[in-house]
Amino acid sequence: MTTNVTSMITMDVTKDNAVLNIALDHLPVDRKFGGGSWMASSSSLEESRIIVLRYIFGLILRGLVGFKLWLLMGHSAFQPDNRITRHRKLWGSMKARGAGISHSGASYEEMIEHDGKLKYFGAKELSELSVESVVKAISEEHCAYLAILPEFTNVNEVIDSGWTVDAGFDKALLYRISNKNGLLLKSAGEFDDPESGFVAIGDGELLKKIIQQD
Repeated sequence: MTTNVTSMITMDVTKDNAVLNIALDHLPVDRKFGGGSWMASSSSLEESRIIVLRYIFGLILRGLVGFKLWLLMGHSAFQPDNRITRHRKLWGSMKARGAGISHSGASYEEMIEHDGKLKYFGAKELSELSVESVVKAISEEHCAYLAILPEFTNVNEVIDSGWTVDAGFDKALLYRISNKNGLLLKSAGEFDDPESGFVAIGDGELLKKIIQQD
C-alpha cells in the first residue's frame, strides 16, 4: 500500500497560515522565516515519521546538491557527573538505551556543565539508511531536531550552546542554523493525531526549492 505524503509551505510563519504559525517575538530579529510541513497517515506514529523522513531525504537528494541532513540531539535533563556519564557522553548513552544511530557519518558532541551536573549535545550526519534508527531515537529522547545544512558547515558552532525543545523552535538554535543558511526541522504529531511527520523553518526560498521537488 502506498502512503501519500502531504507537503505544504508558507513564506512567512508570522502570518496566519495552515502550515506553521510562530509569533514574531519567538523568532530571531531582522529575519523573515518560511515554514514547511510533510505529513502522512499510517498504522503508527513511528511508521508515518519513517515514511515522511525517507520522503524528505529524497527531496534533498534531488533538489539540494551540496546539503546534508543532520540529527541534532541532546540530553533533556542534566546527568550526574560521574565516570559513566563522561565515558558514554550523548551517543554512547543513546546506544545503551537501545537507540543508537545506524549508518551515520560525521559525529560531534559538546558538553555543558551546570551546578556539578552535565548535559551532552551532539550532531550526526545521516544517510538514507539511518532513517529508522533516527525515528526510534527521537521517540526515546525528545530533545532533538533535524537540520539541513550546507556540506562544509562547522557543526560544532551549531551545537556548542545546546538547546531546548518545546511547542516551538529554540530561538537561539534557529538563529545559529539561519546563520549557516540551513533549515531546522522537528517532529510533529502525537500518537492520537490522524497524521504525523515533520515541520521545518528557515529561508522560504530554500524551502520552496525542496518543495518543488515533489
